[in-house]
Amino acid sequence: MGLAWLVAAAVAAVLASWAFNALVYLVWRPYAITRRLRAQGVGGPGYKFFVGNLGEIKRLRAENAGVTLDVADHDFIPMVQPHFRKWISLYGRTFVYWTGARPNVCLADVNAVKKVLSDRTGLYPKNLMNPHIGRLLGKGLVLIDGDEWKRHRKVVHPAFNMDKLKMMTVTMSDCARSMMSEWESQLAKGGAVEVDLSPRFEELTADVISHTAFGSSYMEGKQVFLAQRELQFLAFSTIFDVQIPLFRYLPTEKNLKTWKLDKQVRRMLMDIIKTRLANKDTAGYGNDLLGLMLEACAPEHGEAPILSMDEIIDEAVTMGLAWLVAATVAAVLASWAFNALVYLVLRPYAITRRLRAQGVGGPGYRFFVGNLGEIKRLRAENAGVTLDVADHDFIPMVQPHFRKWIQLYGRTFVYWTGARPNVCLADVNAVKQVLSDRTGLYPKNLINPHIGRLLGKGLVLTDGDEWKRHRKVVHPAFNMDKLKMMTVTMSDCARSMMSEWESQLAKGGAVEVDLSTRFEELTADVISHTAFGSSYMEGKQVFLAQRELQFLAFSTIFDVQIPLFRYLPTEKNLKTRKLDKQVRAMLMDIIKTRLANKDTAGYGNDLLGLMLEACAPEHGESPVLSMDEIIDECKTFFFAGHDTTSHLLTWASFLLSTHPEWQDKLREEVRRECGDEVPTGDMLNKLKLVNMFLLETLRLYGPLRLDYRAYFGSVKAWTKKTKRRRSFILKKKKKKKKKKRMRQAEEFKPLELIAKEGKFGLYLPLPLTSLSNARTFGFSFYFVMYDTTVVLVLL
Repeated sequence: MGLAWLVAAAVAAVLASWAFNALVYLVWRPYAITRRLRAQGVGGPGYKFFVGNLGEIKRLRAENAGVTLDVADHDFIPMVQPHFRKWISLYGRTFVYWTGARPNVCLADVNAVKKVLSDRTGLYPKNLMNPHIGRLLGKGLVLIDGDEWKRHRKVVHPAFNMDKLKMMTVTMSDCARSMMSEWESQLAKGGAVEVDLSPRFEELTADVISHTAFGSSYMEGKQVFLAQRELQFLAFSTIFDVQIPLFRYLPTEKNLKTWKLDKQVRRMLMDIIKTRLANKDTAGYGNDLLGLMLEACAPEHGEAPILSMDEIIDEAVTMGLAWLVAATVAAVLASWAFNALVYLVLRPYAITRRLRAQGVGGPGYRFFVGNLGEIKRLRAENAGVTLDVADHDFIPMVQPHFRKWIQLYGRTFVYWTGARPNVCLADVNAVKQVLSDRTGLYPKNLINPHIGRLLGKGLVLTDGDEWKRHRKVVHPAFNMDKLKMMTVTMSDCARSMMSEWESQLAKGGAVEVDLSTRFEELTADVISHTAFGSSYMEGKQVFLAQRELQFLAFSTIFDVQIPLFRYLPTEKNLKTRKLDKQVRAMLMDIIKTRLANKDTAGYGNDLLGLMLEACAPEHGESPVLSMDEIIDECKTFFFAGHDTTSHLLTWASFLLSTHPEWQDKLREEVRRECGDEVPTGDMLNKLKLVNMFLLETLRLYGPLRLDYRAYFGSVKAWTKKTKRRRSFILKKKKKKKKKKRMRQAEEFKPLELIAKEGKFGLYLPLPLTSLSNARTFGFSFYFVMYDTTVVLVLL
């Protein structure tokens, strides 16, 4: 009894000691190290009990598994090491992170890395954290230090000098020619042949290494590499697992398989080595890498061998590192193929199912194209629709898919442009919530890169601090006082157009004028004069090239946006790049001329000059905007100022022709406030009826019927706590008023709009989102209103 008690007490004491050591190792030690490093200014992600930061690493890798790179983008770090990219941005280039309870100090600073790699004192020895990788690579030249490294290098280096490597190029060429001969034989059979390069290059690399490493023992060497590949997959599967001491010695399924493969590799290599040693007197060691190592390792004058057989085997295993890299690349490519399957099939159906569970329906997803096919079909069916004169509802003509889907699925639904989900919000309250958000939850979202090339990264497409920086330059150039100064130029352009009409009428007979085309030409003239002033002719050329770029961009709106496809040298892409380069070169020439003459002629009183003046650096500081950013603002102004103005003039003329009573009202107000004089800015501010008429025109025929936004947070109203990026499409609906208080939204009644006295910045009820969204263009809204008013007054 007493002996049993003593044994139990001893076991309890041992267990208590182990528990205390585990508590120190897993709790106290990590927090003590974290506190000590933070006191020295080294931060990092917080330690999590037992797992450290491995959970966060796995989560970040899973979130970035579907990321695709552009052809010109070689930054693959967010795909394979997203945790380092995130932590460097949060904690700087020196930080500590945890793999289990093991601390790791990451150095991403060039000088610190150089110091470590150039150290010869042994202060920073090589460190293998994962024993499974050590079993895979062996204790070869890659994993050893100091005197051991020198001893191994004495054997390995002669086997890999340049003269001996050059001798192997014949073998490498033979293997490559053998692969290409197979391809040629397939081509000789006729028809197209598709070759999956990744597995073929894996096979080629295995052949080259087997031939150059084992020569006449090629077949045995091939078997070694097949076993080594299995060992690689087992080792790599443990990289992000917590390494528990002694756990690798337990007879688990994975450990048993690893031991078996390692033993098999060593046995096959030992058999090859023994055969070489047995035949060395007759056939020599061989001219392959193994033979060269055996020759360099041979003892001299009865001395002991420099390396043991086990060490030679470890070096032979290390030689397969190049093949392992090729296999890893193949695994990455296979992962990309799987991600494509997830992105095009599994993810759309999962999102559809989740949204339907929350009551958000929509048209079903079609593989690869989404709902773009249905959109094109509905637009083609409604292309010939003609509206009655009193009917202002043109949605069935330009956006028939939204009219159909809203009726079928309600005012909140999801539809698909390719494999990209878009949640359409046509409910006034939902739109109000998104547009009034100031937290950055719904940033601007450009789903078509061709439109981005057309607009440039100007004020319309930027957010946050970038938007503030751009606005600091653009806003002074478009304030009300400076816009008023442009009314003379606007009046001159309009009178020039009207003089042409009068000269045509003077010839006698009826004259038919296509107002839409003439208003486009007029707007182009106004923008070219007001934006570039004395550089008017060059600005006109810029405008023509930008217009052509616009047609190319708009032709892709209903196409599936395939990642990287816009970088291929197709006819449309080549033309787009040529035009974009042409626009930028012409704008840059104009800007350089202005900057060269600023001391004598100033920047100029046109819009470009005003922007350059506002952007000029003060007291030696750097410019607020770069030249590329100023060019982007010019491109934005071209697009935002031209189409909106010409369309507004066209629709205003149409409404005047169908409502002659308003012609009389506006003429009377213009005669009263302007008389026969050229309208000035102060006169225009007094034209309240003209102002209300134009706002009513904008409400009925708004230039922007959609607004694209993205979101990255949890929005319970539409998606159940998801962090995935999704697009919001804000549908600009004319609000249906209560019958007792207001008329139907489709009727033309300008007097029901409330104008704020004294300027165009009127009070806009937020439900009129087609109007309130025009304010997001900021400067262009007031420019359009001034330009349109001047033309109407002269008409």
